[in-house]
Amino acid sequence: MAASRSSLSSWLMRFWPQPLHVPAKERLRACVGILIGLLVTGVLSTAVGEPEHNTPLLLAPIGASAVLLFAVPSSPLAQPWPLLAGNVIAALVGVTVAKWLPDPMLATCVAVTLAIGLMFMLRCVHPPSGAIALTAVLGDASVHDAGYAFVLNPVLLNSCLMLACALLYHAATRGNYPYALFRKDEPELPEKEEWAGLLRHDIDEILQERGELLAMESGDIYEVARQALERAQQRRTRTLRCGEVMVAPVATLAPDTSVRQAWKLLKRLNVSALPVVGEGGRYLGMVTQLELLRRRSTTGRAWPLWPGPGGYRSPLRGMLAAGVVPVSPDTLISAAATRILKSPTEGVPVVDSAGRLVGMLSVAQLVHDSYLDPLNTPTGPASGTAVANSDVATRADKV
Repeated sequence: MAASRSSLSSWLMRFWPQPLHVPAKERLRACVGILIGLLVTGVLSTAVGEPEHNTPLLLAPIGASAVLLFAVPSSPLAQPWPLLAGNVIAALVGVTVAKWLPDPMLATCVAVTLAIGLMFMLRCVHPPSGAIALTAVLGDASVHDAGYAFVLNPVLLNSCLMLACALLYHAATRGNYPYALFRKDEPELPEKEEWAGLLRHDIDEILQERGELLAMESGDIYEVARQALERAQQRRTRTLRCGEVMVAPVATLAPDTSVRQAWKLLKRLNVSALPVVGEGGRYLGMVTQLELLRRRSTTGRAWPLWPGPGGYRSPLRGMLAAGVVPVSPDTLISAAATRILKSPTEGVPVVDSAGRLVGMLSVAQLVHDSYLDPLNTPTGPASGTAVANSDVATRADKV
């Protein structure tokens, strides 16, 4: 019962008006534009002369068109092509259907349906055009007597005059109409060009998958942006390589470093493992706190106090952790992820073709926000075995 009440409440809340992110100045500008547009359209339509068959001089659906052109000029439904083509197509369909179907109710339904279907096909959906198709069928005798002349006057005449008013008014008040996909001060991007990981093609695909016309509402914009970012992240992950994410340079140990030195360095840097490199930076293996503790228990001696074999003076040559398989800088992150997660050191070294250590890649690099968010740039390690370079970190013999 509680779940039902919650669902009902959530459904009823959809009837609550959405917030309008329109300042008072813009609302006033829209109202003044509607007033001027309707006034000029009506006056000029009358000045053209008394139309034949005494048809109306100013159509009621033009008032709805004025709302779109002046109040929501950025809507795809308010652009010049939908206005002109949608109104003309609806008038043609309405007049034709009225001539062929004598039943007004059936003719009205067929006319509006066909008009909307053609508008979808020609990409000129304009909601007031549905009312024009209805007017052509249910209009009085003067509309029916005008026949196809109704398409030219008043439908096309009203539409052209209203469009001219909108173009002049928005230009005079610095409005963005017709709505420009790219502003003049911004370079036009090619269809496949990437910006911060995003592609215009992603937006087109998302809108195609949604299968609906979207209004300029914050929830729709947020959802489309979220899905576009997810696609950019997935695309970047599929092509991201270890060399782009690894941390370099890293702290290292020499093979002749004593257990005591290694232990102190691990504790000082607060890491669980460090790579061991030989001459020329050649990677030899990893030494971990866990491996040092395991060797201590195996020898049965407390190596921090015992200087002999297995004690604190023993070199690291025979204490390298097993099962740590390095990756190359060109290895895809998707291919290296399993190896990183299974590594006993919670990370793997990145080694070039010559066997030299060039960086470290840990679990932190797989989950760090810098690599999940395509709008951010990697800034370094978050945690794990990789440690940034420093004089103390790179030379264990100074400990």
